[in-house]
Amino acid sequence: MNDTETGPFPLPAVPPKNQSGSWYPATSSLSQLLYKEFFSFNGQEEAAKIAKVPATEWEERGQRQAVRVFHEAAERVPAYKNFLKEHKVDHIKIKNFLDFTKLPSINKENYLKKYPLQELSWDGNLHAAQMIAVSSGSSGKPFFWPRGPITELETTYLFEQILCNFFGASSKSTLFVNAFAMGMYVGGPLTLNAVLRIAQKGYPITIVTPGYALEEILRVVAELGPQHEQVIMASYPPFAKDIIDEGIERGINWGKLNMKFLLAGEGYNESWRDHIAELSNSNPVRDFVNIYGTADAAVLGHETPASIVIRRIIDTEDQRKNMFGEERLPSVLQYFPTFRYFEIAGKNELLFTASVGIPLVRYDIGDQGGVIPYSHARELASEYGNGSLEKLVQDHSDSGALWQLPFVYVFGRRDFTSVFYGANIYPENIKAALEDRDVRDKVTGKFTMFTDSDSEHNQRLTINVECTHEVKPSLRLKKILQAVIIDKLQELNTEYKVVFSSRGRKAKPTVRLFPKGDELFFKRGAGVKHKWTVKPDK
Repeated sequence: MNDTETGPFPLPAVPPKNQSGSWYPATSSLSQLLYKEFFSFNGQEEAAKIAKVPATEWEERGQRQAVRVFHEAAERVPAYKNFLKEHKVDHIKIKNFLDFTKLPSINKENYLKKYPLQELSWDGNLHAAQMIAVSSGSSGKPFFWPRGPITELETTYLFEQILCNFFGASSKSTLFVNAFAMGMYVGGPLTLNAVLRIAQKGYPITIVTPGYALEEILRVVAELGPQHEQVIMASYPPFAKDIIDEGIERGINWGKLNMKFLLAGEGYNESWRDHIAELSNSNPVRDFVNIYGTADAAVLGHETPASIVIRRIIDTEDQRKNMFGEERLPSVLQYFPTFRYFEIAGKNELLFTASVGIPLVRYDIGDQGGVIPYSHARELASEYGNGSLEKLVQDHSDSGALWQLPFVYVFGRRDFTSVFYGANIYPENIKAALEDRDVRDKVTGKFTMFTDSDSEHNQRLTINVECTHEVKPSLRLKKILQAVIIDKLQELNTEYKVVFSSRGRKAKPTVRLFPKGDELFFKRGAGVKHKWTVKPDK
């Protein structure tokens, strides 16, 4: 790999600087070159080559790429040039990766919201972007994210590896159901663009794009699914469960469709994965891939059989505490350091550097998590899995070579918790409760929660829960759910356990039940992502 490419795919490290004075010829030539190389690139052969790259080399390549993106952005991005000037940073003095780690981080507040899109773009040229997406607004006001041909093709190469080397789409006729939201959001259009290119390359993949339309999804799956050897459902996890549940009610036999799940938008518990695998007769390791994706920078990382195996063997309270200092189980994914270089700052604050439409250098996305080197993952497999990582992956999956890429673990947004009597109540805790065998057939798994105070200033935790179609809200079910939630909180959350033991009945959450599709809290199609935490009722 030479210094002009990021590896492992034939993509430039940064967009070439336009020398002609006009943005159109440079962008047009770059697009033509990248597409030509993609259609002649053998993705299946590349998977074996990726497996031969040692972990230390991936780290070195990632560090070199991060430093290069910094210097290019310092010279070519007007907003970043001004940002460095304000922080009294001379980019010429940043000589190595150690210097790089001392640079000020950027975020939406101190950088992105302070400058117009034009100044945030490469060479101050917004028009070189070929698409613009909008963030979902899950952490505030929506933001526009331009992206060019490099990010588009980067995503395509990654999806080619996932679909063909993990899901076997190179040799099986595949119905790909794009159930991500379409329109201005990143998930649906980015997925469509990538998978369409892969299909046009000659793979036996047929794409349908129902987006968030549940009726259309069920109709096309029922009619077209049996005509293919497998069906890949691309969706947000809560919506994927809606699709499976509703399909069962309509008589769809998911077990006969050889289901695969390409998921994104948020994490989920392993019990959720097992439940969906059971309903669809799927393999929880081989047939699921969760993507860590954002509008900010497209794909940051994705699950592999290795990352799923690691996550499942550390899914005990003691192991979670030992590894993360937390009782929650984060998403665990692998990533290419040459595309997204991750660092940790402060208290488990994830930073990454990426050469995307808006170049991001040590960018604080607002997620909490960390990095696990590949060598440490192998030690975890030996210690907790009683075997080598290679053997554990082979036992659970037949999806090909093991990549020595680093792992990133993600808890999610740092501000998606509810604080109750000083205890952090995490969405993952309530998700686990609603997956309990005693209640999971009565509720959809969707909920919202908030904390507020009553007229006497006593704090209270309220959890709104959505019932399935067949179930009517009742006092009896409310009491059952409250008991299950309290039990699960005490099991998974020691902070809450302390509160409950000291506050007794005052620590009991208020559970409110709503019919499926309730207009206030659970309206379908109201947004791209379901929000687990909401503001108190007015």
